[in-house]
Amino acid sequence: MKGRLKYALKIGLFLGVLGGAVFFIWGMIEEEFIIISVIQSTLTAMLIFGVLGFILGYSIYYLEH
Repeated sequence: MKGRLKYALKIGLFLGVLGGAVFFIWGMIEEEFIIISVIQSTLTAMLIFGVLGFILGYSIYYLEH
């Protein structure tokens, strides 16, 4: 069970960081450097992608190992 939770946290963190980075870059291009709205959308994207990544990692653990 510990291994499954560690795997799910790793996948969640990985997807959260990647999703946040994509939204940060996209926001910087689209919003013309309005930093407050870019940070807000980046944090929201990191949270959403992190939760989805955790659920995905938790459900596919036995397929990988």
